Amino acid sequence: MSRMRYCVCITGPTVDDARRQMESVMADPDARGDGVLMELRADRITDITPELVTELVNLAQECIIFTLRSSEEGGNCSLPNDERIALYQAAADAAYWDIDESSGLWDALAIKKGSVAGAGGSNSQSGQHIPQRILSRHDIQGTETVGNILSWYIKAFSHGADIAKYAGMAVDDADGFTVLHALDQWRSHAQVIGIAMGGLGRHTRILGPLLGSAIAYCAGGWDDAQEQEGTQRTAEAGTLAAPGQYTLHELRDVFCLSSHSTRTRVYGIVGNPVAHSLSPLLHNRIFRHFGIDAIYVHFAVQDFMTFIREARRMPLRLGGLSVTAPCKHDAYHACQLLDDASETAEAVNTIIAEASISTRIL
Repeated sequence: MSRMRYCVCITGPTVDDARRQMESVMADPDARGDGVLMELRADRITDITPELVTELVNLAQECIIFTLRSSEEGGNCSLPNDERIALYQAAADAAYWDIDESSGLWDALAIKKGSVAGAGGSNSQSGQHIPQRILSRHDIQGTETVGNILSWYIKAFSHGADIAKYAGMAVDDADGFTVLHALDQWRSHAQVIGIAMGGLGRHTRILGPLLGSAIAYCAGGWDDAQEQEGTQRTAEAGTLAAPGQYTLHELRDVFCLSSHSTRTRVYGIVGNPVAHSLSPLLHNRIFRHFGIDAIYVHFAVQDFMTFIREARRMPLRLGGLSVTAPCKHDAYHACQLLDDASETAEAVNTIIAEASISTRIL
């Protein structure tokens, strides 16, 4: 897999719900054309059995990531290992298996490829299908350092992973940028995924793919903005598989992730709360209309001074920021050039980043 792919998380909570969610995604012609993946979160499906896993996987074998997220890594799976292995074996025809580091199943599933073959998978010698394996680490209490994230990627590939995934919970304003720096410093062609979970890390779900994160995970529905534009709603909104997720519609049609790269200039709205803001919808539409290689994202912050310090040094080109509550006064103190209105109010609304100085206010 050499290009970023979208992945809709299928969360149930029942098998019938999961089936409807999958069929809804498959009914969308753009999803088919874009090669959208679907992560079958079997740990979130309450009535799952091996037989039903096989049935769901067979709906779209080449598009399925089969996942049993353990409770230790933020999922719902507390089954004994033999039952977990049986579920993975039932998903032998999936494109990918996502296996938690903490589950202890990595070596067992590698050993059991022969028995998976007997259940419908296979091995490379016979030319039959074997799922590619994603080895995942989820830190639900915080985010590792750049060095530790890079060490994790190296460790995952040394264990035979096809893709290495790291997701850490963003607990302060630096954590999301830490993940972005790790992605930027990963110098191998091997495929990695990097995400900072939660509201403080939400921007990594947009900016991470610009730096090479291989899969952009998203929720299973299109938001109301698409309906207002007259586009038929083709998938139902599901519950989020992880905190901070966007919908497929937002990633693909609002942020247009597949159109951007490390050369893209980054803008955003900074404050708390900002998730409700329509600014990304409006600005990204304007950028697209005029053919400007730029992207506008949400930046939720706890401490503006920490945020602006990290934003200045992130491994992408910061173009500017719209500043909203409660950050306007802090932004006044952070900037080096101010216009008269900002000087008088001791508050700022817009920051323009320039190469010659750190920040400038309009």
